[in-house]
Amino acid sequence: MRKKQGTEIKTSNVMILCAGLLLTGFLLAGMPPALAAGPAAPAKAEAKATAESAKAKPEVQPAAYRYSSVGKADPFKSFVEEEVAREADRKKGSGQAQTAAINVLQRHDADQYILVGIASDEKSRSAMVVDPTKKYFFVVNVGTYMGLNMGRVTEILNDQIIVAEQVKMDNGKIKPKKVVIRFK
Repeated sequence: MRKKQGTEIKTSNVMILCAGLLLTGFLLAGMPPALAAGPAAPAKAEAKATAESAKAKPEVQPAAYRYSSVGKADPFKSFVEEEVAREADRKKGSGQAQTAAINVLQRHDADQYILVGIASDEKSRSAMVVDPTKKYFFVVNVGTYMGLNMGRVTEILNDQIIVAEQVKMDNGKIKPKKVVIRFK
């Protein structure tokens, strides 16, 4: 049994030695030749570098990098305002009141939203509506702005929502309009 243990120790010593040699080989293979050659190499390398620099032309430094925002999106600009502005340009001249949107519920007309559900407790009611694309759901309460004409939710009943809007008429007068959104 002692011979086996001695053999194992010798084998492990040989393996550690081989691993050390391999590691040293890998480290030296990745080094530049000036460092791998040893301490005498830096003096030779410096002499060679000064001789080459005397022959070489002066280096031209590249221009400093300058950021240009031309053609790039502004990450701090609201995408909602851009979309409402595009919608306003599209509907320009239709007689509808055009104002800047303050929330995502003002992207579409109030009557285009679909009522999905109503929840209530002793104190208040909330309703859930889905936009015309049927991708986004929103929870609305009394006082929430909806629609392109600055409509505001005035009542939430058991089966419908009532939105009060201010619509600009052809003669320039503003007329109140009530939009009823029901379950579908």
